[in-house]
Amino acid sequence: MDKDSYNARLLEHITGAAACFAVTVSKESGLLNVFLEPHEPMTVAEIAAKSNLRQRYVQEVLGCLVTSRIIQVDDNSEKYSLPPELRTCLKGMLISFDLADHLNKRTEDLKSLLDPNGIKGYPTHSRGNIGDKMDELVNTDINGTIDGMFLRSTPDIQQKLETGIDFLEFGCGQGALILAMAEKFPNTRFLGVDISKDAVAVLEKEIQKRKLANLRVEQGDILKLDEKLIEKFDMVHIHDVLHDMGDSVKGAENIKKVVKPGGIVNIIEIVLKGNNHKENIEDPMAPQMYGLSSTVCIPESHNQSGTPGMGCTSGMKGIKEMLTKAGYPLDKLVINKAQNPLLYRFTWYK
Repeated sequence: MDKDSYNARLLEHITGAAACFAVTVSKESGLLNVFLEPHEPMTVAEIAAKSNLRQRYVQEVLGCLVTSRIIQVDDNSEKYSLPPELRTCLKGMLISFDLADHLNKRTEDLKSLLDPNGIKGYPTHSRGNIGDKMDELVNTDINGTIDGMFLRSTPDIQQKLETGIDFLEFGCGQGALILAMAEKFPNTRFLGVDISKDAVAVLEKEIQKRKLANLRVEQGDILKLDEKLIEKFDMVHIHDVLHDMGDSVKGAENIKKVVKPGGIVNIIEIVLKGNNHKENIEDPMAPQMYGLSSTVCIPESHNQSGTPGMGCTSGMKGIKEMLTKAGYPLDKLVINKAQNPLLYRFTWYK
């Protein structure tokens, strides 16, 4: 890369950071809602009145949104709008802006993690509202999520869920997925297990609110497997969690133990395009994933046991190596893309 190209790339990063800032502020203040709902082109004064915000500051924030090409303005620079097709795109990407904001708020944490005399790790749920953001990501298209994680390419799983089986989700968090599954498949008996007592408490309240008799939740650590769970489930699911564990290999080994003979293990993991830094240069999602890995995944791993931590950036090679060590023969794994370009399904039949 020559000097001019390098400078242009740096400027793109600086401009992108400003755009992320403007989107986050606009979302949290209510300004963005004006554009996410059906609307006619509006003046600054109309936008300020609709959002109940100070007009002069609205004008400057709109300037950032327009020059970042997130919101459109007419040729006279008087009326602002967002066409329906772009509105849909922005709605779908808002969670990514939220995750970028989460990274910005972890600056002091990462400085301490880098310092040999600083903290070694922390529980994910102790930093910001990352649990809410993960739920929001799942709920963006819950039917598409269920299809991509369970039903697509494996029709036998849908039939089993409809008939009624014993289903366990490890690392269920606040329950976005398992709540939707329990509602969609009332004949199946669901159990959610998570290491965070705060997440479990949130899910317990939601179960009561929705009056779901086929869903239970309890606090538990997959690395300290409760013997009462062994060979009790027809299907066990774990989504975006193995790489957060203090010992990913042991976690994958224990997952197999809770499945009945003939049962199904369904593992969802983030897979970048490459297996190392050089190979990931061309992956547009890699910078955000490395940021999240250093502020969410590895701190969680270190908090559990102080191991190096797998993180979410090990690539297909690293995930296959981990699963092989845990006793999953590669020729027995069914590997498919899930609903998200970053996610892959690893399905194993016991």
